[in-house]
Amino acid sequence: MHLCNIKPYICKELQLYNKMKKIISILAISLMLLAACKSTKSAASDTGKAEKEPAKVETWILANQKVACGDGSTELCYQVKKAGESDYTPMNVTIDGFTFEEGNKYQIVVNVAHGKYSLKEVLYKVPSK
Repeated sequence: MHLCNIKPYICKELQLYNKMKKIISILAISLMLLAACKSTKSAASDTGKAEKEPAKVETWILANQKVACGDGSTELCYQVKKAGESDYTPMNVTIDGFTFEEGNKYQIVVNVAHGKYSLKEVLYKVPSK
């Protein structure tokens, strides 16, 4: 004789138990897949953050003439004094959007991002002797 014939309520409980196991297994697998997708997406967005870092804004004073960059080079560099500095430092950089006119002293605001410089604003331009 089969157990279901003797105690039919036990068969119904076993059937219900088996269905619940399947449902729980499916939910567990779904959660693992969801977690794996989310961790891949967040790792991708973390690398994107480094590339989209905002530009750093600096204020510079440029001397009225360029000087030799040094090391026997014939290239001319800006003489730059950054905020909080007392001396000029030669800098061999290109400032996008800026045209230097020798004989003028400038105070400018530049955006610095990924080793590139771009003019944000000319605060003043003063002829120097």
